[in-house]
This record gives sequence, C-alpha cells and structure tokens, in this order.
Amino acid sequence: MIGEVDIAYIAGLFDGEGSIQIRRGIEKKKRHKGKPGYRLSNSMRISMEITMTDITKYRNVSLTHETYKTLISLSKVLLPDAQLSISKTIESIANEKAKKLNGKMRDK
Repeated sequence: MIGEVDIAYIAGLFDGEGSIQIRRGIEKKKRHKGKPGYRLSNSMRISMEITMTDITKYRNVSLTHETYKTLISLSKVLLPDAQLSISKTIESIANEKAKKLNGKMRDK
C-alpha cells in the first residue's frame, strides 16, 4: 500500500512534470475465439506520463499548506475557465509583479 506522503509526492511530481494524452483511432487486433487473422477496432487510448525536466532550467519551491491553499484560490481567479497548475500560478504572479516593478528589480 502506498503511504499518504508518497501519494502527495507523486501527485506533485505529476502536477509539475506530467502529461495526459488521449488518442482515438483504428487499431488492428486479433480475432476472438481462436479465429485466424485480425479485426479492426475503433479504440481510445489514454496515457499518463511523467518526464523529468532539465534541472538547469527549473527550480523547486517549498510552500506552507496555507500558502498552497492560497495559490489554489488564486489560480481559479487568474484563469477561471481552466485549471492552472500551482507552478504556472506562481509563474504568472511573478511575471505580473515583475511587469509592475518595470525594471526596478536588482540582481543580488
């Protein structure tokens, strides 16, 4: 049995690195009941994949549970017709703040 911490880790990993693909099409399958040859079947495949990104381009952040809940609420306000990931919510807020500062930021 997978523990709650492992489930949370996998969910976070999938949120940041995962994708879902839905493909519809005709597939060649074996005939039933031992009959020779193949048959065509109208099929739909759903695939889930986790692909790790280049660590030289991406970083992770740790958040309190309260901040995470706040980001979920903000994601619904920023893009109400779609589900925005926590990563994209943070990115959107950071970009918006950087635009408001209009070049007043300094690198340390």
